[in-house]
Amino acid sequence: HLNCSNIQWIDLSFNQLKKVDENLAEHLPNVATLYLHANQISRYSDIRRLSCFTQMKSLTLYGNPVEEMKHYRNVVLYYFPNLTQLDFSVISPGEREKVASWAQIYRNCLSPDMQTLTFN
Repeated sequence: HLNCSNIQWIDLSFNQLKKVDENLAEHLPNVATLYLHANQISRYSDIRRLSCFTQMKSLTLYGNPVEEMKHYRNVVLYYFPNLTQLDFSVISPGEREKVASWAQIYRNCLSPDMQTLTFN
């Protein structure tokens, strides 16, 4: 059994990944940087699964179908309150405040038990 608990940076970009394993964070608890750009991730539920990475500071998801979905950046920032960089763009305190306001408006859509998010 490999001990992967010290891994802090993973680059899984350009791998045609369609979904994220629910137990990924369990095996890699200290990942702070995760590159998933240029894959085939298309559901917000897969993004939510990544939110188990509580040490995550930098995440890339651009080039995935999910990036084209309504409210993409707000949803990702909502699920990752400790993220400091998304898609190589720094997250400002002002943007965090906007996401908090946005989340209040769409809180019913952000329910953790939802498989997909639906915005009107």
